[in-house]
Amino acid sequence: MDSGSIQPANSSEPPPQIWGNRVGTLIALFTLIVPLWIIGSYSSSSLKVAAPVAQPMQILRK
Repeated sequence: MDSGSIQPANSSEPPPQIWGNRVGTLIALFTLIVPLWIIGSYSSSSLKVAAPVAQPMQILRK
């Protein structure tokens, strides 16, 4: 066996880079979805918007 040769590890676990990519993707999805969900939960669909009241304009005469 050569001292310079590297033996690949026979493991069923994926390399740490794959776990990092998955964790990063979950964090990204979390930061995109949760704020929208919170905004949606606080905004009510039964909120009534008052129509602006039309007021007659006063004409200034000198």
